[in-house]
Amino acid sequence: MATDLSADKEERGREDAAKARSGRSIVYSPGYRARSGPIEAISAYAREIRRDRWQVWMNFLRKFKSSYSTTFAGMFWAFALPLVPIGAYTLLATMRVVSTTDDMSHLVYIALGVTLYAYVTAPIEQTMAALKSDKALLSSTHIGVFSVILGRFGTVVFETLVRLGLIAILMVFFGGYPTHWWSAAFLPLLGVVFLSSLGVGLLLAIFNAVAADVEKVVSVILRFGVFFSAVFFPMPQGGLSGQLTDFNPIHTYVNGLRTLLVKGYLPDPAVMAWTGGLGMVIFLVAITLFYRAEPHLRASG
Repeated sequence: MATDLSADKEERGREDAAKARSGRSIVYSPGYRARSGPIEAISAYAREIRRDRWQVWMNFLRKFKSSYSTTFAGMFWAFALPLVPIGAYTLLATMRVVSTTDDMSHLVYIALGVTLYAYVTAPIEQTMAALKSDKALLSSTHIGVFSVILGRFGTVVFETLVRLGLIAILMVFFGGYPTHWWSAAFLPLLGVVFLSSLGVGLLLAIFNAVAADVEKVVSVILRFGVFFSAVFFPMPQGGLSGQLTDFNPIHTYVNGLRTLLVKGYLPDPAVMAWTGGLGMVIFLVAITLFYRAEPHLRASG
């Protein structure tokens, strides 16, 4: 009997080796990722994105076209809708319903604030929503979970570019364009902000798979958070409100990036450094945990 079991084990080993040589897929236990670190997780997702790049692109096109395919105005809505929040709050500022800063055009101030707030919060919301809304795609194809999440960012990138185009026009006609070479640091800092928000989104996606209330609570917080992040008007500098703004990472990113781009300096470099550094740590921890939990997340959808 022992000889038969040994022979069966050797036969299965030869079959696995033959499958690997022939390019056929091998199914692993979900536990094989249990000890993976951030380097392994990032490397695996980089290979996944390279492998699934065509599916990511097609997934973006499908979602993008479906947003206007049944409308009479067509592509007009794809360009007009991202500008609605900017137009609405700019009108309020023009009517003096809300006050902005005196050292920057209120048009540029609000347009940049709205754009940066959406840029910071979109990775959080889209990452949490991906596992739920794209469950059919995950169950019917072999596309990776991270590739599905990345495919949802196509619309975010498009809307950000549309808003930045409007901001460039506003800067030309109303001032507020960059005047210092330090403003070039705006671009790499955008990368840090994106990874920080993506890390938070990945962590919340894990919790949201256990309790769907997480997504709803976060959505409420982000809807109200726009009024406490210097998007439309400066936050108070003194008192309790001024102290709390240092602990609001969205305020740090929105206010810091806007000031850096227009004026060429950071309002509080120390707070930005701590916020960005902590954000990168969160990203490394989050992508590791997400990589380990991905088989279970894919199964639960």
